[in-house]
Amino acid sequence: MKKKSLEELLSQCKPENRHEEVDCGAPVGKEFLSEEWQKGEREEEEDIRAGRVKSFNNIHDLIADLESEKD
Repeated sequence: MKKKSLEELLSQCKPENRHEEVDCGAPVGKEFLSEEWQKGEREEEEDIRAGRVKSFNNIHDLIADLESEKD
């Protein structure tokens, strides 16, 4: 199935289901906007680009890999 663009998805919304932008106010806690969180996101993105990731076919393979790293 083809992934739809935002424009395609919005074109299917009925006018009565649309609303204006909602202002949720300033951050009040440890939201995604924190510098610590953003630093972690940048590190994860770099790991992905550099190929420092693993994929598993099932949970058993994942657990076996995690347990092998304990040694």
